[in-house]
Amino acid sequence: MTQVVGLLRHGQVDGIDCFRGSTNTVLSQSGTQQMWQTMASYSQWCKILSSPLARCAEFARQYGEKHALPVEIVPSFREIDFGAWEGRSSEEIYAEDPTALSRFWQAPLTNTPPQGEPLACFQARVISAWNGVVAGDRENPILVITHAGVIRIILSHLLNRPVEKLLELSVPHASLHNVTLSTQDATIHCHVSEQPAYE
Repeated sequence: MTQVVGLLRHGQVDGIDCFRGSTNTVLSQSGTQQMWQTMASYSQWCKILSSPLARCAEFARQYGEKHALPVEIVPSFREIDFGAWEGRSSEEIYAEDPTALSRFWQAPLTNTPPQGEPLACFQARVISAWNGVVAGDRENPILVITHAGVIRIILSHLLNRPVEKLLELSVPHASLHNVTLSTQDATIHCHVSEQPAYE
């Protein structure tokens, strides 16, 4: 049996370039256009699962209405919470503590942002939600609209990559990663193909 799941990252958002994580910012007009452009060639989905954050959920609602698809909000597919770094730029954080960002990038498992969500906890909740998807409807293609961090966690899990190398995976705004899972002899085989982001 073969199962197809699309992992779509939200488009660009309004505001400055900063750590957003759990901050509930909305898509910019161009960000919405980016997502429509990426999805222009896709109409195969039978169901949409979405992060509860507006930059994902609003497009999920619009896309679901256009294609008459059910939309389910999955709280565990929200982005990681950066704690005290939420809403702050890299420059601000660097000015306060020049080594904080480098420690986080180099060893995110052991260098959680102040009051932030530990990477291990983030990984556990995302994979738990992902396992629920895989254990569910295996016959109909499902679209998951979520965030870069969530997609990197899922891809690292599927490709057997260490979570410490999370940021080496490229997940541009409005990019779509199609995951095909096939079961043979009780073993799950995975193939990931990437639909280039908007042009």
